[in-house]
Amino acid sequence: MKLNILLKNRRFENFVKEFKFQGDIYIEKKVFSDEIGLCGTVDFTEIIDNKIVNIKDFKTNEKMPNDYSFGRRMNYPLENLWDSNLTKYSLQISIYLYLLSEKFNLKIGDDNCLFWINYKKQEVKKIPVQYMKTEVINMISHYISEKSDFEWDF
Repeated sequence: MKLNILLKNRRFENFVKEFKFQGDIYIEKKVFSDEIGLCGTVDFTEIIDNKIVNIKDFKTNEKMPNDYSFGRRMNYPLENLWDSNLTKYSLQISIYLYLLSEKFNLKIGDDNCLFWINYKKQEVKKIPVQYMKTEVINMISHYISEKSDFEWDF
């Protein structure tokens, strides 16, 4: 797991000092919704005063995630978004934020981001992401409507 590698490299202590986390930190926690049929594992969750949640996701891609889409859009119901790595990662974090905010009545913080780990240079870059609540709701609504229209054919 990416985060475990970071911890084993003893860079975590410096990492926490550099980025000044304010709340309780949870590492590799599962989030899910049986009602929607979504689940995932959040790399790094920060909860401040049991009220506000921030999510950080760690990426170790060779290249830093960016918003280059080469002119491509995502498919319906997300056709308003450019099809880029950064958009996809932002949606991933937004889904986790949505599940946590709905399940635990937490407010969404303003420090949600990706941390891109560059092992060659031994550095960590912080890439802010925006919370895409509307897009997540559209995606979930579309999934639920498609699922209800689906018929098993035996």
